[in-house]
Amino acid sequence: MSKFSNCLKQGQKYEDELLKHIEYDTFRTSQDMGVFYDWDIETTKDDIITSYEVKSEHLASRTGNICVEYINNNKKSGIDATKADYWVHFVIHSTHYDMYVIPIERLRDLIKNKQYLRSLQGGDGYRSHFYLFPTKNLQEFKRTTHKPMCLISI
Repeated sequence: MSKFSNCLKQGQKYEDELLKHIEYDTFRTSQDMGVFYDWDIETTKDDIITSYEVKSEHLASRTGNICVEYINNNKKSGIDATKADYWVHFVIHSTHYDMYVIPIERLRDLIKNKQYLRSLQGGDGYRSHFYLFPTKNLQEFKRTTHKPMCLISI
């Protein structure tokens, strides 16, 4: 299985995990629609539609920083491409995970006001550009900590 396939599987598991933490009447994922869409999950509760961009990573458990991508392969991606209402970031530890739920406009304000540690290039072939945010500066968005589901090694 390719690294991308493993990452996709992990992402889908944490999309399912998010659904355990929010109230909704119905939901759909971009995968359900057969395409990668402007968000990962869209829920409806009492006729109110809310969308989420869901990310998960292991490295942040060691570094104390989360990566928020904005360019991949010279195209807008992540925070610069999403049309979601919330950015949900799971930091996966060996015994639990931390979940950060950040309103997209608030995250964009943090970026606009340069509240990130720095901007970097990385990922496969250094084709991704991302902002590095210390998790200690995002504590107001930390929602809960739980035991993890089955973790996928990457």
